[in-house]
Amino acid sequence: MSAIGSADPEVRVTKGRLRGRMEDGVTVFRGVPFALPPVGALRLAAPVPAEP
Repeated sequence: MSAIGSADPEVRVTKGRLRGRMEDGVTVFRGVPFALPPVGALRLAAPVPAEP
């Protein structure tokens, strides 16, 4: 994997920006939060959007 001469890919979404990386010619975005963790009162509730 080489990053020489290329910047990490970045996309803008409604909650902010996501930075990915190129791996074997594929753009990869990992660890994208889509909801708050389901703990406590949220355990059996519908997903709550993540904070920006």
